[in-house]
Amino acid sequence: MLEAKKLKAAGHTKGFDDGLLRARSQGEGYARALPAAEGRPPFVIVVHVGNVIELYAEFSQSGATYTPFPDPRSHRLALADLARPEVRARLAAIWHDPHSLNPARISAQVTRQVADLLARLAKSLEAGGAGPHPHPLPEGEGAKTAQALPLPPGGATVFKVKRFQAWPSCG
Repeated sequence: MLEAKKLKAAGHTKGFDDGLLRARSQGEGYARALPAAEGRPPFVIVVHVGNVIELYAEFSQSGATYTPFPDPRSHRLALADLARPEVRARLAAIWHDPHSLNPARISAQVTRQVADLLARLAKSLEAGGAGPHPHPLPEGEGAKTAQALPLPPGGATVFKVKRFQAWPSCG
C-alpha cells in the first residue's frame, strides 16, 4: 500500500511529521479496508514526494499494527539515501518479494544454517577421533540450551573446535 503526499510544511518540523503521520494512518486505513480474505499488504509506504520515504511493515497480513521497518531509527529514508545500494535493494525487495524481508523468515533461515554448521562440526569432531559425545545433544522442544550441556573432561572439545577449518561464509 502506497500513500504519497505533498506537504506544505518544511522537512523535520512538527507539521511535517504530523502530515506524514496522517498519510500513514490513511494508508493503513486503505490496507484494512481490503477484503480480509485477500490478506493485507505486508508494507505501507508513505512518500513525501521529493523528500522522504517511510516504511512500515506488518508481516502477519492480518491488519494489525504496522510498525516502522526495519526499525524506528531507520524507517525514514531521505532522498539522498537512495544512492546507497542496500537501500535500493531493500526497496526492490519490498516490490518484488516483500516476504523475503520478514524477520521471522530470516531468523528461521539463520537457525537452519547454524544447525547445519553444528551438525558438520559434530561430524568433524567425531571423524577427528573425539568420538561421540557421552551425552548426545537433545532434540525437540524440550532440548537443553548449549550452556546446560556437560563438556567432556580434558578440553578435547576446545582443541577440536580450534582445528576445525571448514566454516562456511555467512553471507
